[in-house]
Amino acid sequence: MGETHFKLPLEYVVADFILYENLNVDITLQEKKMLYSTIHLCQSENGDIKEKSPFTYIEKGDYTDDCHKYHSCIEHNNEELKRAWKLYKDINRKNFSATSPKIESLLSYLESMMAIYETWFKKYDFQDQLQLNRLIHSSDYRSVSLRGKKYNLSESQSLVIKYLYENFLQGTPQLSTDSIINNLNNERSTFTTRTRLIDVFKKNKEAYNALIKPGTINGTRIINI
Repeated sequence: MGETHFKLPLEYVVADFILYENLNVDITLQEKKMLYSTIHLCQSENGDIKEKSPFTYIEKGDYTDDCHKYHSCIEHNNEELKRAWKLYKDINRKNFSATSPKIESLLSYLESMMAIYETWFKKYDFQDQLQLNRLIHSSDYRSVSLRGKKYNLSESQSLVIKYLYENFLQGTPQLSTDSIINNLNNERSTFTTRTRLIDVFKKNKEAYNALIKPGTINGTRIINI
């Protein structure tokens, strides 16, 4: 791979990923080896995703007679997806208050990488096998998706979810309902002492129940991921 658009911090140098597209059953049965058709994904020079090498076969695991063309790829692809998510969270937590174009580019790359793996699970109807459920959102959080379901939010609801999610990424997921409402008032330049969090979602209870859950500390709420 050529020189990337920016230098990765040393702890993030391993940012390539391998997607297991399928188990090549014919060759596996012939060779008695688990041979997977794979795609090696990495960053291009401008920070996007590119295939680092042509379709290749990788041998992994012990041969079994009941091997499945796609199901056999689930464990590996889940691990790669979780690795991308961990890297995404780590970078967010270390650079949230001091972001830069380089960091934004890396985060965008990882978001796109996670989307590729999630698309693979959806393509082969394995969404119930996903071990990672992350929040996918528009830039203004007015449209979000979680566990394959889309929710449309009002402005106030989007501000609540954005606040919860950003604190989750920073490693401080549990927020008091007072803190959430105070932040909402600040964002809207309003002030009220009577607004309850549930009232913000009064006309969208499905989204509230799906996206928010009680924290382990009394009186707190966290994003439901």
